[in-house]
Amino acid sequence: MGFEGKSFCLKLCVLCFTFLFWVLGAAIFGFCLWLRLDFWYDHNIGVNSVLKIYHIAIYIAIAVGGLIIIFGIIGCVGAIASRLVLLVLFLVFLVLIFLLEVAGVAYCCVKREEFQNTISEGNLFRGFIQTDYGSDQGKTRIIDFVQWKLKCCGGQRYTDYLSSSWAHQNQNNIGQVPLSCCADYKSNEASNINNYGCKAEGNLSYKKGCGRAIVNLVEERLLLITGIVVAILGLQLFGFLFIVLLICYLRKPPPQQPDDVVYEMARTQEKAPYPTRGNTYSNL
Repeated sequence: MGFEGKSFCLKLCVLCFTFLFWVLGAAIFGFCLWLRLDFWYDHNIGVNSVLKIYHIAIYIAIAVGGLIIIFGIIGCVGAIASRLVLLVLFLVFLVLIFLLEVAGVAYCCVKREEFQNTISEGNLFRGFIQTDYGSDQGKTRIIDFVQWKLKCCGGQRYTDYLSSSWAHQNQNNIGQVPLSCCADYKSNEASNINNYGCKAEGNLSYKKGCGRAIVNLVEERLLLITGIVVAILGLQLFGFLFIVLLICYLRKPPPQQPDDVVYEMARTQEKAPYPTRGNTYSNL
């Protein structure tokens, strides 16, 4: 394969990688922006002191996603137009993003146990249940969905409902847990419009707290999450390789062809003038 063929293949590989990287940045930017502008986020996560770190993380993710979109376009233009400056700028950005991701993964590994303990305690979930369940429709739907899907009840334990404001809204709720904590939730959801639920101590109610259930779910999906992270980091390493090779090829002058060598020798060769023969009739 000649110089032009190798250069074209490298450009194509860089473009494919840059497009995938750009799609990833657009997904991060769009999802985090939607989450930030969501009504439920503003009234719960954004104003809750326990989740301040997540509030900051949302802004960081939006900024990173926006930068990926911008530099992804720069990388595409640099590959198509063979601009070394743009390719080097894109490569430096990729290195910084890669180091940031590695630092984030290392931080999560170090703080993993702390995160698990914080979530498993279920204090945030328990706070929503104690004060807002039954009165705030948005939070109620989210809590019901989590309890039904994870087969759990309450934040720490199912007893969180016994002293909640929901339990005092109606006499039928005393000693009960919501319908979403019951094993027959879906079959009775339409008929039980008052959401009286089932007895807290009964066999039909879930006993596991939702904080612990969320931790168990993450642990079950830990292998999948690790695989996704490794795949993203591996994709970036291949991207580094392709961009570096393309930069090296663009910096190296193309090899001279035989015709070019002959032309260059003919162009630079000093030609001596032809000797004059004089006038033919000068000796007559």
